[in-house]
Amino acid sequence: MTAPVTQWSVRFIMPARYDLDSLPAPARDDVRLEQIPARRTAVVQGERVLIVKQPGS
Repeated sequence: MTAPVTQWSVRFIMPARYDLDSLPAPARDDVRLEQIPARRTAVVQGERVLIVKQPGS
């Protein structure tokens, strides 16, 4: 039996006063910095898991 493949994605939201040029470069090749459009989100806390959902999805 093989283990299921899982892929994790983690986002850290930086305050608006920072831009991509003022942040340090990632130390690892599998970490990337990207700018995403502003949007309103809601946070739902579950048992030992923090789930972030966009309203309406």
